[in-house]
Amino acid sequence: MTGAQVGERLGIPANRAHYHLGQLLRHGLVRETGRGRKRWKEERIFQATARHFVVDPALGGARSETTDAMLRSAELAFLRWRRDEVLQFDLASFARNLVHDCLRVGTGERVLLMFSAPALELAEALQVELEAVQARPLVKMWSRNTIIRTLERHSVEELAAMPFLPELDDQALDAGIYLSTTIPQGGPPGPDLLPKLPHLMESVSRWHRSMRQRGLRYIEVSLPHLSGFAGGDLSPEQCIDVYWRSLGVDYPELRARLDRLRAKVGSESRFSLQDGRGGSLAFDIDPKSAYLSDGIICPDDLAAGRCFDELPAGALGYLPAGRAAEGRISVESAYIGRGHVRDLELEIHQGVLTDWKAGQGADDLRHRLESALGDWNVVSELRVGANLQAAGLTGVPALDCCLSGVVTLGLGNNELLGGDVRSTFGLALPMARATLRAGDHLLVENGRLVD
Repeated sequence: MTGAQVGERLGIPANRAHYHLGQLLRHGLVRETGRGRKRWKEERIFQATARHFVVDPALGGARSETTDAMLRSAELAFLRWRRDEVLQFDLASFARNLVHDCLRVGTGERVLLMFSAPALELAEALQVELEAVQARPLVKMWSRNTIIRTLERHSVEELAAMPFLPELDDQALDAGIYLSTTIPQGGPPGPDLLPKLPHLMESVSRWHRSMRQRGLRYIEVSLPHLSGFAGGDLSPEQCIDVYWRSLGVDYPELRARLDRLRAKVGSESRFSLQDGRGGSLAFDIDPKSAYLSDGIICPDDLAAGRCFDELPAGALGYLPAGRAAEGRISVESAYIGRGHVRDLELEIHQGVLTDWKAGQGADDLRHRLESALGDWNVVSELRVGANLQAAGLTGVPALDCCLSGVVTLGLGNNELLGGDVRSTFGLALPMARATLRAGDHLLVENGRLVD
Protein backbone atom coordinates (compact mmCIF):
# COMPACT_ATOMS: atom_id res chain seq x y z
CA MET A 1 0.00 0.00 0.00
CA THR A 2 0.91 3.64 -0.33
CA GLY A 3 0.85 5.96 2.66
CA ALA A 4 -2.41 7.48 1.37
CA GLN A 5 -4.01 4.02 1.18
CA VAL A 6 -2.87 3.18 4.70
CA GLY A 7 -4.29 6.48 5.98
CA GLU A 8 -7.59 5.82 4.24
CA ARG A 9 -7.80 2.29 5.67
CA LEU A 10 -7.06 3.51 9.23
CA GLY A 11 -9.07 6.71 9.00
CA ILE A 12 -6.11 9.00 9.72
CA PRO A 13 -4.54 11.83 7.69
CA ALA A 14 -2.07 10.73 5.01
CA ASN A 15 0.78 12.75 6.55
CA ARG A 16 0.34 10.92 9.86
CA ALA A 17 0.38 7.55 8.03
CA HIS A 18 3.57 8.58 6.22
CA TYR A 19 5.22 9.52 9.54
CA HIS A 20 4.48 6.10 11.05
CA LEU A 21 5.54 4.27 7.88
CA GLY A 22 8.84 6.14 8.07
CA GLN A 23 9.37 4.89 11.62
CA LEU A 24 8.48 1.33 10.66
CA LEU A 25 10.81 1.52 7.66
CA ARG A 26 13.69 2.79 9.82
CA HIS A 27 13.32 -0.16 12.20
CA GLY A 28 12.94 -2.81 9.50
CA LEU A 29 9.27 -3.65 10.05
CA VAL A 30 8.23 -2.54 6.55
CA ARG A 31 10.13 -2.27 3.28
CA GLU A 32 9.65 -0.20 0.14
CA THR A 33 8.61 -2.44 -2.75
CA GLY A 34 8.11 0.07 -5.55
CA ARG A 35 7.11 3.53 -6.69
CA GLY A 36 4.29 4.89 -8.80
CA ARG A 37 2.72 8.17 -9.87
CA LYS A 38 -0.67 9.55 -8.98
CA ARG A 39 -1.43 12.59 -11.09
CA TRP A 40 1.48 14.97 -10.55
CA LYS A 41 3.21 13.29 -7.55
CA GLU A 42 5.25 10.17 -7.00
CA GLU A 43 4.01 7.62 -4.44
CA ARG A 44 6.02 5.04 -2.53
CA ILE A 45 4.58 1.55 -2.00
CA PHE A 46 5.28 -0.30 1.25
CA GLN A 47 4.95 -3.88 2.42
CA ALA A 48 5.32 -5.56 5.83
CA THR A 49 8.58 -7.48 6.24
CA ALA A 50 6.88 -10.41 7.99
CA ARG A 51 3.54 -12.15 7.95
CA HIS A 52 3.24 -11.95 11.74
CA PHE A 53 4.63 -9.76 14.52
CA VAL A 54 4.70 -10.50 18.24
CA VAL A 55 5.43 -7.92 20.90
CA ASP A 56 7.84 -9.36 23.46
CA PRO A 57 5.80 -9.96 26.65
CA ALA A 58 8.87 -8.93 28.68
CA LEU A 59 8.32 -5.32 27.60
CA GLY A 60 5.40 -5.27 30.03
CA GLY A 61 7.59 -6.09 33.02
CA ALA A 62 10.60 -8.01 34.25
CA ARG A 63 11.37 -11.21 32.34
CA SER A 64 10.07 -14.25 34.17
CA GLU A 65 8.99 -17.84 33.60
CA THR A 66 5.56 -16.50 32.62
CA THR A 67 6.83 -14.26 29.83
CA ASP A 68 9.21 -17.00 28.65
CA ALA A 69 6.31 -19.45 28.50
CA MET A 70 4.25 -16.94 26.48
CA LEU A 71 7.09 -16.52 23.99
CA ARG A 72 7.53 -20.29 23.65
CA SER A 73 3.80 -20.66 23.03
CA ALA A 74 3.88 -17.99 20.32
CA GLU A 75 6.93 -19.57 18.67
CA LEU A 76 5.29 -23.00 18.66
CA ALA A 77 2.22 -21.50 16.99
CA PHE A 78 4.36 -19.92 14.27
CA LEU A 79 6.31 -23.14 13.76
CA ARG A 80 3.05 -25.03 13.33
CA TRP A 81 1.69 -22.39 10.95
CA ARG A 82 4.81 -22.38 8.78
CA ARG A 83 4.92 -26.18 8.68
CA ASP A 84 1.25 -26.58 7.75
CA GLU A 85 0.50 -23.50 5.62
CA VAL A 86 3.81 -22.61 3.96
CA LEU A 87 5.51 -25.98 3.56
CA GLN A 88 2.33 -28.09 3.41
CA PHE A 89 3.95 -30.71 5.64
CA ASP A 90 1.42 -33.29 6.85
CA LEU A 91 2.27 -34.39 10.40
CA ALA A 92 -0.13 -37.36 10.28
CA SER A 93 1.56 -38.70 7.12
CA PHE A 94 4.96 -38.30 8.75
CA ALA A 95 3.73 -40.27 11.79
CA ARG A 96 2.53 -43.06 9.49
CA ASN A 97 5.89 -43.17 7.69
CA LEU A 98 7.79 -43.24 10.98
CA VAL A 99 5.72 -46.13 12.36
CA HIS A 100 5.45 -48.18 9.14
CA ASP A 101 8.61 -47.45 7.14
CA CYS A 102 11.24 -46.14 9.57
CA LEU A 103 10.59 -48.26 12.66
CA ARG A 104 8.55 -51.04 10.96
CA VAL A 105 6.25 -51.60 13.93
CA GLY A 106 4.31 -54.86 13.95
CA THR A 107 0.99 -55.92 15.47
CA GLY A 108 1.15 -56.41 19.22
CA GLU A 109 4.58 -54.83 19.68
CA ARG A 110 5.23 -52.74 22.77
CA VAL A 111 6.66 -49.34 21.75
CA LEU A 112 8.00 -46.70 24.13
CA LEU A 113 6.85 -43.19 23.19
CA MET A 114 8.93 -40.66 25.13
CA PHE A 115 8.51 -36.90 24.81
CA SER A 116 8.11 -33.54 26.57
CA ALA A 117 5.27 -31.04 26.33
CA PRO A 118 6.49 -29.17 23.18
CA ALA A 119 6.37 -32.46 21.24
CA LEU A 120 2.80 -33.26 22.26
CA GLU A 121 1.25 -32.74 18.80
CA LEU A 122 3.55 -35.25 17.12
CA ALA A 123 3.29 -37.62 20.09
CA GLU A 124 -0.49 -37.63 19.71
CA ALA A 125 -0.22 -38.43 16.00
CA LEU A 126 2.22 -41.26 16.73
CA GLN A 127 0.05 -42.72 19.48
CA VAL A 128 -2.93 -42.80 17.12
CA GLU A 129 -0.85 -44.49 14.42
CA LEU A 130 0.62 -47.05 16.84
CA GLU A 131 -2.81 -47.96 18.05
CA ALA A 132 -4.05 -48.17 14.44
CA VAL A 133 -1.53 -50.96 13.71
CA GLN A 134 -2.55 -52.63 17.01
CA ALA A 135 0.75 -51.92 18.68
CA ARG A 136 0.87 -51.10 22.39
CA PRO A 137 2.35 -47.66 23.12
CA LEU A 138 4.02 -47.01 26.48
CA VAL A 139 3.96 -43.26 27.11
CA LYS A 140 6.72 -41.64 29.20
CA MET A 141 7.13 -37.94 29.85
CA TRP A 142 10.75 -36.80 29.79
CA SER A 143 10.94 -33.08 30.48
CA ARG A 144 12.68 -30.57 32.69
CA ASN A 145 9.92 -30.86 35.29
CA THR A 146 10.19 -34.66 35.27
CA ILE A 147 13.93 -34.45 35.79
CA ILE A 148 13.73 -31.78 38.51
CA ARG A 149 11.04 -33.65 40.46
CA THR A 150 13.01 -36.90 40.21
CA LEU A 151 16.15 -35.20 41.55
CA GLU A 152 14.16 -33.70 44.43
CA ARG A 153 12.52 -36.99 45.32
CA HIS A 154 15.59 -39.27 45.39
CA SER A 155 18.98 -39.35 47.05
CA VAL A 156 22.25 -39.75 45.18
CA GLU A 157 22.39 -43.42 46.20
CA GLU A 158 18.85 -44.05 44.95
CA LEU A 159 19.53 -42.30 41.66
CA ALA A 160 22.73 -44.30 41.14
CA ALA A 161 20.77 -47.55 41.37
CA MET A 162 17.55 -46.41 39.73
CA PRO A 163 16.48 -48.00 36.42
CA PHE A 164 15.35 -45.61 33.72
CA LEU A 165 12.16 -47.63 33.23
CA PRO A 166 10.43 -50.07 35.59
CA GLU A 167 11.81 -53.54 34.92
CA LEU A 168 8.52 -55.09 33.76
CA ASP A 169 7.88 -52.28 31.28
CA ASP A 170 11.46 -52.34 30.05
CA GLN A 171 11.56 -56.08 29.47
CA ALA A 172 8.32 -55.93 27.48
CA LEU A 173 9.64 -53.36 24.99
CA ASP A 174 10.15 -54.14 21.31
CA ALA A 175 10.98 -50.63 20.08
CA GLY A 176 11.20 -46.98 21.15
CA ILE A 177 10.61 -43.47 19.83
CA TYR A 178 12.09 -40.43 21.54
CA LEU A 179 10.88 -36.98 20.51
CA SER A 180 13.65 -34.66 21.65
CA THR A 181 13.55 -30.88 21.48
CA THR A 182 15.88 -27.97 22.13
CA ILE A 183 12.99 -25.79 23.33
CA PRO A 184 14.06 -24.30 26.69
CA GLN A 185 11.73 -25.34 29.49
CA GLY A 186 13.22 -23.29 32.29
CA GLY A 187 16.54 -22.90 34.03
CA PRO A 188 18.96 -25.66 34.97
CA PRO A 189 18.65 -27.51 38.30
CA GLY A 190 19.62 -25.45 41.34
CA PRO A 191 22.99 -25.86 43.07
CA ASP A 192 21.50 -28.37 45.53
CA LEU A 193 20.22 -30.62 42.73
CA LEU A 194 22.92 -30.18 40.08
CA PRO A 195 25.38 -32.68 41.67
CA LYS A 196 22.67 -35.33 41.42
CA LEU A 197 22.04 -34.82 37.71
CA PRO A 198 24.95 -36.94 36.36
CA HIS A 199 23.67 -39.94 38.33
CA LEU A 200 20.23 -39.63 36.74
CA MET A 201 21.79 -39.27 33.28
CA GLU A 202 23.87 -42.37 33.95
CA SER A 203 20.61 -44.32 34.27
CA VAL A 204 19.80 -43.15 30.72
CA SER A 205 23.19 -44.39 29.52
CA ARG A 206 22.63 -47.79 31.16
CA TRP A 207 19.26 -48.04 29.45
CA HIS A 208 20.78 -47.14 26.06
CA ARG A 209 23.37 -49.89 26.51
CA SER A 210 20.64 -52.34 27.42
CA MET A 211 18.55 -51.45 24.36
CA ARG A 212 21.56 -51.95 22.08
CA GLN A 213 22.47 -55.27 23.68
CA ARG A 214 18.90 -56.52 23.20
CA GLY A 215 18.70 -55.17 19.64
CA LEU A 216 15.61 -53.06 20.29
CA ARG A 217 14.74 -50.69 17.44
CA TYR A 218 15.01 -47.07 18.55
CA ILE A 219 14.56 -43.80 16.66
CA GLU A 220 15.11 -40.29 17.99
CA VAL A 221 13.30 -37.41 16.28
CA SER A 222 14.89 -34.03 17.03
CA LEU A 223 12.21 -31.35 16.82
CA PRO A 224 13.09 -27.75 15.88
CA HIS A 225 12.83 -24.54 17.86
CA LEU A 226 13.44 -21.01 16.63
CA SER A 227 15.87 -19.99 19.38
CA GLY A 228 17.83 -23.21 18.84
CA PHE A 229 18.78 -21.93 15.39
CA ALA A 230 20.43 -18.81 16.80
CA GLY A 231 23.91 -20.25 16.31
CA GLY A 232 23.63 -20.87 12.58
CA ASP A 233 24.33 -19.06 9.32
CA LEU A 234 20.72 -19.04 8.07
CA SER A 235 17.67 -17.10 9.23
CA PRO A 236 15.34 -18.98 11.61
CA GLU A 237 12.72 -19.20 8.84
CA GLN A 238 15.24 -20.71 6.42
CA CYS A 239 16.32 -23.18 9.11
CA ILE A 240 12.74 -24.29 9.75
CA ASP A 241 12.24 -24.84 6.02
CA VAL A 242 15.46 -26.85 5.78
CA TYR A 243 14.38 -28.97 8.75
CA TRP A 244 10.97 -30.03 7.43
CA ARG A 245 12.25 -30.53 3.88
CA SER A 246 15.02 -32.74 5.21
CA LEU A 247 12.34 -34.99 6.69
CA GLY A 248 10.49 -35.12 3.37
CA VAL A 249 13.41 -36.35 1.23
CA ASP A 250 13.34 -39.42 -1.02
CA TYR A 251 14.73 -41.98 1.46
CA PRO A 252 15.68 -44.66 -1.13
CA GLU A 253 17.65 -42.04 -3.07
CA LEU A 254 19.25 -40.87 0.18
CA ARG A 255 20.27 -44.45 0.93
CA ALA A 256 21.78 -44.80 -2.56
CA ARG A 257 23.80 -41.60 -2.08
CA LEU A 258 25.17 -42.88 1.24
CA ASP A 259 26.00 -46.26 -0.30
CA ARG A 260 28.05 -44.55 -3.01
CA LEU A 261 29.91 -42.51 -0.40
CA ARG A 262 30.67 -45.60 1.68
CA ALA A 263 31.91 -47.45 -1.41
CA LYS A 264 34.28 -44.56 -2.14
CA VAL A 265 35.81 -44.88 1.32
CA GLY A 266 36.11 -48.65 0.89
CA SER A 267 38.71 -50.14 3.19
CA GLU A 268 40.61 -46.89 3.77
CA SER A 269 41.27 -46.26 7.44
CA ARG A 270 43.42 -43.12 7.50
CA PHE A 271 41.49 -39.85 7.31
CA SER A 272 42.63 -36.25 7.16
CA LEU A 273 40.43 -33.26 7.92
CA GLN A 274 40.96 -29.55 7.26
CA ASP A 275 38.40 -27.40 9.05
CA GLY A 276 38.36 -24.48 6.57
CA ARG A 277 39.80 -22.12 9.20
CA GLY A 278 43.43 -23.24 9.13
CA GLY A 279 43.22 -26.22 11.46
CA SER A 280 43.73 -29.88 10.61
CA LEU A 281 43.27 -33.29 12.19
CA ALA A 282 44.61 -36.71 11.19
CA PHE A 283 42.98 -39.84 12.59
CA ASP A 284 42.19 -43.50 11.97
CA ILE A 285 38.72 -44.98 11.61
CA ASP A 286 37.51 -48.56 11.65
CA PRO A 287 36.04 -49.19 8.15
CA LYS A 288 33.94 -52.03 9.54
CA SER A 289 32.25 -49.59 11.93
CA ALA A 290 30.55 -47.72 9.05
CA TYR A 291 26.91 -46.98 9.67
CA LEU A 292 24.31 -45.26 7.52
CA SER A 293 21.84 -42.88 9.11
CA ASP A 294 19.17 -43.19 6.43
CA GLY A 295 16.12 -42.96 8.70
CA ILE A 296 15.09 -46.60 8.30
CA ILE A 297 15.90 -49.53 10.60
CA CYS A 298 15.80 -52.51 8.27
CA PRO A 299 16.58 -56.22 8.88
CA ASP A 300 20.10 -55.76 7.45
CA ASP A 301 20.75 -53.04 10.05
CA LEU A 302 19.58 -55.30 12.87
CA ALA A 303 21.68 -58.18 11.59
CA ALA A 304 24.71 -55.86 11.69
CA GLY A 305 23.87 -54.77 15.24
CA ARG A 306 22.52 -51.33 14.17
CA CYS A 307 19.26 -50.75 15.99
CA PHE A 308 19.37 -46.95 16.38
CA ASP A 309 18.75 -44.09 13.95
CA GLU A 310 17.85 -40.41 14.04
CA LEU A 311 15.53 -38.10 12.16
CA PRO A 312 16.46 -35.93 10.32
CA ALA A 313 18.67 -38.58 8.69
CA GLY A 314 21.28 -38.62 5.98
CA ALA A 315 24.83 -39.21 7.20
CA LEU A 316 27.62 -41.76 6.82
CA GLY A 317 29.33 -42.32 10.14
CA TYR A 318 32.42 -44.08 11.45
CA LEU A 319 33.88 -44.87 14.85
CA PRO A 320 37.56 -44.09 15.48
CA ALA A 321 40.07 -46.93 15.53
CA GLY A 322 41.95 -46.66 18.79
CA ARG A 323 43.01 -43.23 20.00
CA ALA A 324 45.21 -41.95 17.20
CA ALA A 325 43.62 -38.57 16.40
CA GLU A 326 46.17 -35.74 16.36
CA GLY A 327 45.86 -32.06 15.54
CA ARG A 328 44.04 -28.81 16.16
CA ILE A 329 40.69 -27.80 14.73
CA SER A 330 38.43 -24.76 14.92
CA VAL A 331 34.63 -24.77 14.90
CA GLU A 332 32.51 -21.67 14.39
CA SER A 333 29.66 -22.76 16.65
CA ALA A 334 28.62 -25.80 18.70
CA TYR A 335 25.39 -26.41 20.61
CA ILE A 336 25.77 -27.37 24.28
CA GLY A 337 22.22 -28.02 25.44
CA ARG A 338 20.97 -24.58 26.42
CA GLY A 339 22.84 -22.41 23.98
CA HIS A 340 25.81 -22.14 21.64
CA VAL A 341 29.51 -21.76 22.21
CA ARG A 342 31.29 -19.87 19.44
CA ASP A 343 34.79 -19.78 17.96
CA LEU A 344 35.76 -23.04 19.60
CA GLU A 345 39.39 -24.15 19.20
CA LEU A 346 40.35 -27.66 20.26
CA GLU A 347 43.68 -29.43 20.63
CA ILE A 348 43.50 -33.22 20.33
CA HIS A 349 46.32 -35.60 21.25
CA GLN A 350 46.10 -39.40 21.04
CA GLY A 351 42.35 -39.18 20.46
CA VAL A 352 41.67 -37.09 23.56
CA LEU A 353 40.78 -33.41 23.93
CA THR A 354 43.72 -31.98 25.83
CA ASP A 355 43.04 -28.24 25.61
CA TRP A 356 40.40 -25.88 24.31
CA LYS A 357 39.35 -22.26 24.27
CA ALA A 358 36.27 -20.45 23.03
CA GLY A 359 34.59 -17.10 22.73
CA GLN A 360 30.93 -16.64 23.61
CA GLY A 361 29.55 -19.45 25.76
CA ALA A 362 32.92 -20.62 27.08
CA ASP A 363 31.81 -20.47 30.74
CA ASP A 364 28.68 -22.51 30.01
CA LEU A 365 30.72 -25.19 28.23
CA ARG A 366 33.27 -25.32 31.05
CA HIS A 367 30.46 -25.81 33.56
CA ARG A 368 28.98 -28.65 31.50
CA LEU A 369 32.32 -30.40 31.18
CA GLU A 370 33.12 -30.09 34.88
CA SER A 371 29.85 -31.82 35.80
CA ALA A 372 30.16 -34.62 33.21
CA LEU A 373 30.95 -38.21 34.06
CA GLY A 374 32.86 -40.67 31.89
CA ASP A 375 35.04 -40.12 28.83
CA TRP A 376 33.48 -36.89 27.61
CA ASN A 377 36.83 -35.76 26.14
CA VAL A 378 37.38 -38.73 23.79
CA VAL A 379 36.98 -38.38 19.99
CA SER A 380 34.17 -40.84 19.39
CA GLU A 381 32.59 -40.30 15.98
CA LEU A 382 32.95 -38.93 12.46
CA ARG A 383 29.96 -38.13 10.23
CA VAL A 384 29.63 -36.92 6.64
CA GLY A 385 26.26 -35.42 5.73
CA ALA A 386 24.44 -36.24 2.46
CA ASN A 387 20.90 -34.87 2.88
CA LEU A 388 19.86 -31.44 1.56
CA GLN A 389 22.42 -28.93 0.32
CA ALA A 390 21.92 -25.82 2.47
CA ALA A 391 23.51 -22.39 2.30
CA GLY A 392 25.13 -22.82 5.72
CA LEU A 393 24.63 -24.34 9.16
CA THR A 394 21.40 -24.08 11.14
CA GLY A 395 22.97 -24.27 14.61
CA VAL A 396 21.18 -27.52 15.53
CA PRO A 397 23.64 -30.48 15.46
CA ALA A 398 21.01 -33.15 14.79
CA LEU A 399 20.14 -31.36 11.55
CA ASP A 400 23.55 -29.92 10.62
CA CYS A 401 25.33 -33.27 10.69
CA CYS A 402 22.92 -34.53 7.98
CA LEU A 403 23.32 -31.62 5.56
CA SER A 404 25.21 -32.38 2.38
CA GLY A 405 28.95 -31.77 2.71
CA VAL A 406 28.94 -31.03 6.44
CA VAL A 407 31.65 -32.94 8.35
CA THR A 408 30.91 -33.53 12.04
CA LEU A 409 33.34 -34.69 14.69
CA GLY A 410 31.88 -36.11 17.89
CA LEU A 411 33.22 -36.13 21.45
CA GLY A 412 31.84 -38.24 24.27
CA ASN A 413 29.21 -40.97 24.39
CA ASN A 414 28.81 -43.19 21.31
CA GLU A 415 27.13 -46.26 22.80
CA LEU A 416 23.99 -46.02 20.65
CA LEU A 417 26.25 -46.12 17.59
CA GLY A 418 27.91 -49.33 18.70
CA GLY A 419 30.92 -47.77 20.39
CA ASP A 420 32.34 -48.18 23.87
CA VAL A 421 32.86 -44.53 24.86
CA ARG A 422 30.69 -43.89 27.89
CA SER A 423 29.86 -40.42 29.10
CA THR A 424 26.97 -38.35 30.42
CA PHE A 425 27.90 -35.60 27.95
CA GLY A 426 28.43 -35.53 24.21
CA LEU A 427 29.49 -32.68 21.93
CA ALA A 428 28.91 -32.53 18.17
CA LEU A 429 31.27 -30.29 16.20
CA PRO A 430 29.82 -29.62 12.72
CA MET A 431 32.00 -27.96 10.07
CA ALA A 432 30.35 -26.56 6.93
CA ARG A 433 33.49 -25.60 4.99
CA ALA A 434 35.73 -28.55 5.73
CA THR A 435 37.76 -30.75 3.39
CA LEU A 436 37.92 -34.47 4.16
CA ARG A 437 40.05 -37.22 2.62
CA ALA A 438 40.04 -40.97 3.11
CA GLY A 439 43.54 -41.97 2.10
CA ASP A 440 43.96 -40.46 -1.39
CA HIS A 441 40.19 -40.22 -1.98
CA LEU A 442 38.70 -36.73 -1.73
CA LEU A 443 35.28 -37.06 -0.07
CA VAL A 444 34.41 -33.44 0.75
CA GLU A 445 36.00 -30.30 -0.65
CA ASN A 446 35.31 -26.98 1.03
CA GLY A 447 31.91 -28.13 2.25
CA ARG A 448 30.74 -29.95 -0.89
CA LEU A 449 30.48 -33.68 -1.49
CA VAL A 450 32.77 -34.89 -4.28
CA ASP A 451 30.98 -37.37 -6.54
